[in-house]
Amino acid sequence: MTPLNSHSANVIALLTMAIFADRRVLSQEVQALIETVLRLQHDGILSSKHSEASLLLWYENNKHEFIGVLQKGEFENWLETTLLELAEFPHKTRIFEAILAIARSDNEEHVSEQALAMLVARHWDIADWGLQRLDGSASNDGCVDVLASV
Repeated sequence: MTPLNSHSANVIALLTMAIFADRRVLSQEVQALIETVLRLQHDGILSSKHSEASLLLWYENNKHEFIGVLQKGEFENWLETTLLELAEFPHKTRIFEAILAIARSDNEEHVSEQALAMLVARHWDIADWGLQRLDGSASNDGCVDVLASV
């Protein structure tokens, strides 16, 4: 993947995976990713300083990598590595909220998007508030299996 600084690269990659988790890419999700990253930069959460155009270019140049991770069954290792790289990152709750926002940007929260959010919440020991499906139900089981089977 095209390099960014370490924390920014890992955060942007994690947020990007929220788009690919359900293996459907919708323009609302890509736009939500870009807006989210720009907001995180503005708020000083990310040290990178990318424009909307450079983020879109990064996305276009790297999207095949995310598809490959899912198709090759490498998701669990990829996620573990990414989350470990962010172990000392101080703004985990904001990143978690951003994952949820991207997942919900198309007004449809797929079970795989929920599974990704739940795995992140568990790894970072974030209470699972906000992991309710749009229909009001909740599920916490089989997260990796769900992502692997989609």
